[in-house]
Amino acid sequence: MIILGLNILYALLLLAFYIAVRRLQKSPVHLSGDLPKVTVLIPLRNEAVHLPGLIASLQQQNYPAEKTSWIFIDDHSDDKSIEIIRSVNDSRISLVQLAPDKTGKKEALRLGVETSATEWICTTDADCLLKEGWLTQLVSTSIEKNAVMVCGMVKVSPDHQLWPGFQAMETAVLQSAGAGSLAMQQPLLNTGASLCFLKSAWKEVDGYQSHAHIASGDDTFLMLHFMKHFPGRVVPSIHQDAVVQTYPMPDFTSLLRQRIRWNGKVKHYEPGYIHLVGAIVMLASAGWVFAVVGALTGMYDIELLPVILAIRLIAETILTSVWTGITGQSFKLISLLGMSVFYPFFTLFSFIIRPFMKNGWKGRPL
Repeated sequence: MIILGLNILYALLLLAFYIAVRRLQKSPVHLSGDLPKVTVLIPLRNEAVHLPGLIASLQQQNYPAEKTSWIFIDDHSDDKSIEIIRSVNDSRISLVQLAPDKTGKKEALRLGVETSATEWICTTDADCLLKEGWLTQLVSTSIEKNAVMVCGMVKVSPDHQLWPGFQAMETAVLQSAGAGSLAMQQPLLNTGASLCFLKSAWKEVDGYQSHAHIASGDDTFLMLHFMKHFPGRVVPSIHQDAVVQTYPMPDFTSLLRQRIRWNGKVKHYEPGYIHLVGAIVMLASAGWVFAVVGALTGMYDIELLPVILAIRLIAETILTSVWTGITGQSFKLISLLGMSVFYPFFTLFSFIIRPFMKNGWKGRPL
């Protein structure tokens, strides 16, 4: 019964996030006609394959061209990234490079913010594609809501193969939960791939300095510091234009390393509710794994398995339905069923193996 109770708690969490996002959908943002100047920061390292797509989507933004500038911050790339950026004939582009003794995304973003000449800052990643209304939506939300930070979302576009599809569904759940929890003013996660904030507020919280020693988490740590200093003024944007598209990890090992990297920063989060939610999710996943293994070995009542699975599947299906309403990205029921069955195994495995697996990013150890 403990396993059943844990999975009921897990389902109730997802339903709470669903309700919060649904309420947001009923209060759409009205775009402002008087938009301020804004700088888009793009930190990068060895992104030559993705840069042409990103640059094209930046050039297609419907934000007033005379009010935008793009700063690419290179973190010692050794591919053709710099050549690609310099070859683009667009006065809005500028390129800065980290000093030889500086590395990492946080250093790149810090340099970008300090280099920028505008109060309004947006960030994205070099491996993303942006809707033409992306900038307009983020900045307009900030103006209308009197927000110092607006958090967009990111989606993984699958190519209908196993791991890309799995990542797309997982991302849908995580991003919907992130938007819902932020709407409840109890945020769990954030993405720097679709983010807007005020430079003056960034300076007030001392930027990334307090968590500069932690390899990952520039986006979520920054959001939590903004929340602490500016309660009620950090808001989500769930409009389809605020959702950027990224690419899936190419294989299982890459996906596992990414998740381990993400999970490794959670222990540094200050708010206790984040650890409580994490514990519920992890214990519910472990409970499901134990129930499946126990049922197969005769140690657990197999009749409870369909009940637990139904609870998980219904909650995850409901939450992803709101994601479909925002992004248009939908998933087959059989695929969601597969995720409900196997995702807890992946979650538990990534947690157990983390202390024993060396991790890295862009060719650097973490």
